[in-house]
Amino acid sequence: MFGRGERAPPVFMVAVACSAALGFVLYGYFSNKLTFQSISLILFVVAFLATITLFFTTAFIIGIKTKMRRAETSSYEKESLKNQVELLSAIREISLLGVMDVSKEEASAEILNILADPLEARRISILVGASKNDGLKPLALRTRKRIYTEKIPLADWEMEAANLAYSQMRPVRILKKGRMLVAYPFGGDDGARGVILFLTTRKKAEESEKRMFHIVRAVSLALRMPALYEKAVYDVLTGLFTRRHLNTQLPLLFDESKRTGEPISVIMFDIDHFKTINDTYGHLFGDKVLRDVAGCIQESLRLYDSAYRYGGEEICVVLPRTKLQDALKIAQRLHSKIGAGKFYTDDGEEVKVTVSGGVASILNSDTMPTSLLERADAALYEAKESGRNRIIVAGSAAVSKNLESV
Repeated sequence: MFGRGERAPPVFMVAVACSAALGFVLYGYFSNKLTFQSISLILFVVAFLATITLFFTTAFIIGIKTKMRRAETSSYEKESLKNQVELLSAIREISLLGVMDVSKEEASAEILNILADPLEARRISILVGASKNDGLKPLALRTRKRIYTEKIPLADWEMEAANLAYSQMRPVRILKKGRMLVAYPFGGDDGARGVILFLTTRKKAEESEKRMFHIVRAVSLALRMPALYEKAVYDVLTGLFTRRHLNTQLPLLFDESKRTGEPISVIMFDIDHFKTINDTYGHLFGDKVLRDVAGCIQESLRLYDSAYRYGGEEICVVLPRTKLQDALKIAQRLHSKIGAGKFYTDDGEEVKVTVSGGVASILNSDTMPTSLLERADAALYEAKESGRNRIIVAGSAAVSKNLESV
């Protein structure tokens, strides 16, 4: 009845004693071996023992219930502690994304991986917008099968929920087929704006309410950093790298060239008569010319080459592991390609666009990367002064070669 090493509870022992006493009284009464006084005394003892039994029984039941409540409380506390640990872990991992060199799409995909399990989400996505008045743009979607960062398949009702949450900056919940779709907005003056959209159980959706405030704060800041990085690195108009990025990358490439002994060259391009183009056809057309010239250069470069908007209509091309003569060939090819391009205004008028260029390569005497830029810039200046629409190669001290365009 009781396992080895287990003791019978006091209630059980008292009940056995009462049963034995009652049995003894009945035996004595029917066998005429006990007097009335003896029976009365025994019954009193039995009543006393019954009272004790009731007391111990009540105490035993209360003890069991107390243990059960403690176990439930302990289980709840453990679950609560587990949820807090998951929350802190998720926030930490999301925050780390803010200091990594990743795009917004890559950061969003990783955020979805981090949040999918804690939220028990069958589908979870991130959408962003520049302000409350702008439309939302899906960045990433995670389903049970895969992650989408392009051609994201969000249903119309999902987009409606996301747009409503975003425009009113409040959570939106939609119950559908036993599942709860939650659209939780995020954003502020110091972070990115958008919506986290996830499909989960109704219970988990309710549990997630208290946690989402902290999560979306971390998401907003994590997505803000790649956006700032892109603004600092990429020129908005041309899509080329910025001059600021050139100032950080060229010293690294210069030091590597000095260390390995491999050459590095630079081409400085300038769009000829760009001010006249702006004044004659308008700045919108001027922007289009600049974009098209930048695109022509960018698509013609090798994987390890890089192009930067140096300022205004000037474009700097950095060519690692490239000798001066090879850099000259690349500059000539780009010069010819741009000169042969077709540039049309909105009225259909064709406008002739040409560029001038200066080419320079690293010298043994160079101690600073700025020396390379200065020589390329001097060659560009000479090309413009000598009639434009040409490429000039810089020598060790001054311009050494002049090539007319074909």
